[in-house]
Amino acid sequence: MNDIDVAKAFDYIEKYIALSKNDAFALTLAKVKKCNLLTSDKSLRNAATKEGVKVHGIFWLIDQLVSYQLIDDERMLALFQTMG
Repeated sequence: MNDIDVAKAFDYIEKYIALSKNDAFALTLAKVKKCNLLTSDKSLRNAATKEGVKVHGIFWLIDQLVSYQLIDDERMLALFQTMG
């Protein structure tokens, strides 16, 4: 990250008061690098959506792992069972 990116992260901290510093930097990286953001945090998800960053959660990730045959259905079920 360059100085401009760091300044942007601090702007997000001020703009979205519910974001932690780590969340603001994650949002900044996703925005700058034009990549998806993986989070289950509601505040981060809302801020990212407002900033035009595509957001996904853990269920999307697991679905992608199955779709690309990186894990099988049995492993998928085991992952879901460990989540509660």
